[in-house]
Amino acid sequence: MKLTYQWLLAVLWKGARKKRVWAGLTIISLLLVCISQVPFIDLIAQAHSWLADQGIWALPIFIAIYVMAAILGLPNIVLVLAAGTLLV
Repeated sequence: MKLTYQWLLAVLWKGARKKRVWAGLTIISLLLVCISQVPFIDLIAQAHSWLADQGIWALPIFIAIYVMAAILGLPNIVLVLAAGTLLV
């Protein structure tokens, strides 16, 4: 077997690909465990009731939270959905 540059790259790429697959599966597994163990629905309900109790300050607080989520690059779909219930 002749050791060439292309052969070496193919072997290294194959190993790196396996590592990426295993890393991806590990991250997905950890996320699924976290989602199943943390009561997100209760946390969202508590946050909504706390924000509703703030009265006139609810909207500026919500805007500040929304801006911080945008700056940090966090997904804001939950905030978009919560915005509709804030005014009701």
